[in-house]
Amino acid sequence: AAITSPLAAMQARGLLEPDLARLAAFNATALQIEEMRSLCDAMRGAPTWDAYAELDWRFHQLIAEATANVVLVEIQRLVNGIRRYLVWGNLIKRPVGPPQDYH
Repeated sequence: AAITSPLAAMQARGLLEPDLARLAAFNATALQIEEMRSLCDAMRGAPTWDAYAELDWRFHQLIAEATANVVLVEIQRLVNGIRRYLVWGNLIKRPVGPPQDYH
């Protein structure tokens, strides 16, 4: 994370995540889909940005896990960790959490 930028992290995410979502759509279990829905509901009600970031991290990791491909899970873990450090760590956040309609 120390040798890259938020832009590079988001570019990597933009290349990786659509294909992860596609594979997850084919391979996700009913339990994983239900957990994704629960995480989305929890994110909408997150009381703080830190709580939201934690739920968001778990959501993206769960999508990777739903691909059933351990290599992609580890790649996502790396990209997600860098994104979390660079992007979420540098955002100026209001003291209250995200609004319920935050995407």
